[in-house]
Amino acid sequence: MSNKVKALLAILVIVVFSGGTAPYVKLALTKIHPFTFTFLRFFLSFLIILPVFLYKIKPRFNKDNWKLIFLSLLSTSNIILFAIGIRLTMASVGQIIYSFTPLLVSLMSFFILREKISLKKILGVIIGFVGVNLIILMPLLSKTITITNGLNTLLGNLLIFIGCIVYSYYTVLSKKFLKTYSPLWLTISFILTTALVSLIFIPLEYSSLKPLMFHLDITVLWPVIYVITIGTVMAYFLQQYAIDKATPLIASLMEYLFPASTLVWSYFILGEKLNFYLGIGLVLILSGAWLVTKS
Repeated sequence: MSNKVKALLAILVIVVFSGGTAPYVKLALTKIHPFTFTFLRFFLSFLIILPVFLYKIKPRFNKDNWKLIFLSLLSTSNIILFAIGIRLTMASVGQIIYSFTPLLVSLMSFFILREKISLKKILGVIIGFVGVNLIILMPLLSKTITITNGLNTLLGNLLIFIGCIVYSYYTVLSKKFLKTYSPLWLTISFILTTALVSLIFIPLEYSSLKPLMFHLDITVLWPVIYVITIGTVMAYFLQQYAIDKATPLIASLMEYLFPASTLVWSYFILGEKLNFYLGIGLVLILSGAWLVTKS
């Protein structure tokens, strides 16, 4: 089996099972504040993956390892922006915005990795950019949304889009780091960095810690467990595995496929439905992504 096939199979597993991550995160955040939830998610993920890391890698730490922290901070920023933004918008909208990732990765790969970019790719980026802006501005275009809710949703969409940009940069830079470090190294570095950064901000949510003791019933506990095991440990390890076996652009294809999976999960978990602007924006983004990744 070729490395490219292995990468595509890893992406397929992520898409099918991690489609539930966004709706489950939104569900958990109805009872837990963003930084508290993010700390729980990544600290417990760290405890799960640490024994495997120590057994497989037998790491030797040196001053160059600090570069991993700076790389990880990019993905950490994305996680925090998503956790804050998803509370203000629809889970399916958040994931559709991330389907713009392959287009951003293509542009960044051209400037950072000197990968070729064709006129077809440039056209794809433009079409996708129109689509993602339609979705971001959807709250202002829809007559069924009040001004207050519309502005809150717009803010949530913008925060997620900024996270998408940062995440794309992280995806491209990861290719350089994978020449020195294994996918497991990058995964545990990102998870630990995110746990520590979110821990720093928990005092801002101190009032949320007491209610947390009463809210961790089965309706919240299952989403937390799912996001930790499937949406974090499995998804981020397989992402780095796909980047290592192929390219950042191929790894970013999962964002191209995620919307369909997340729409299904969001419908059954949250009862979210596709609307006109969301549908048109999704078609434009996927059309642009198809032009960029056609080969």
